[in-house]
Amino acid sequence: MLFRSVDAMMQSFFRGLGEFRTVMLVSLSQIALRVVLSFWLVPRLGVPAIAHSTAAGWVMIFFVLTWLMRRYFKTTASKRL
Repeated sequence: MLFRSVDAMMQSFFRGLGEFRTVMLVSLSQIALRVVLSFWLVPRLGVPAIAHSTAAGWVMIFFVLTWLMRRYFKTTASKRL
């Protein structure tokens, strides 16, 4: 739940900047990861694999958006100097 809440905040940040394409691409990559992990893990773990895949997707989107935000702030800080 924590990752989901922070992800929503970071996605709103990028939408506010007008970076809709960035949010869309990160979200689509998260969905792709969840689908691939679900198909790969369900035969081994059963239905709980879907929950694990969902959690992995939210963790992935958290790290990608964190990296993008750090990159954004480094770029804007260097422009101010």
